[in-house]
Amino acid sequence: MLTKTRAGNVSELRKDSGDWIFVDIGFSATRPSCGVAKNSEGPQSFTFGKTVDYLKAEVAIGSRPLNLMIEAPLSVAFADNGNPVGRHTDKRGSQVRYWYMQSGTLTMVAATSLLGELLKCESRREVRLFEGFASFKSPGYRTSHEDDVERLRRAAWNPENHCVVRPPKLKVSESDTLRFAVQFADMDNEIPPVVFACDHVLGDPNCLL
Repeated sequence: MLTKTRAGNVSELRKDSGDWIFVDIGFSATRPSCGVAKNSEGPQSFTFGKTVDYLKAEVAIGSRPLNLMIEAPLSVAFADNGNPVGRHTDKRGSQVRYWYMQSGTLTMVAATSLLGELLKCESRREVRLFEGFASFKSPGYRTSHEDDVERLRRAAWNPENHCVVRPPKLKVSESDTLRFAVQFADMDNEIPPVVFACDHVLGDPNCLL
């Protein structure tokens, strides 16, 4: 049986809703550009290839649902003229991280490549997807992949203190079209919620607190 993957629900953003794996994904050809942490275990840095192998092994074992949070755009938006357009979550003040530009595109390609491999796995586990967002740091504030994984975990397990954006709120304009980043056959265009690991977005009217 191939892996069943679906968008996670906001109600599942809690420590006891299943197993958890957090991934701050990168796409380097040589460097360990991915941060990975399982449940409460300490984060590790892997290459992209090792991250794929690690997740395939985890999907293949166990029977509990696996909540997978990836720090990468997992949905895309298009204006009514067919051109790509930013999502509500892609801009904060003067800072932008549009899904279709620079690091947004790179991490989205990495994430969809990873998910494509997971969907080939033989497994009875359900994989629930969540989009993590650890960008929009203060000027001069730098973190490692492992640091960002820790921030994603804190945000996922303590959503009352962080910003969680439901899919309908991702649209900037009501006329925009929103869809999953890659049209995998079994995703049925489900859109994962976005969890911000950034304290300063609290108070945003689009956040579910």
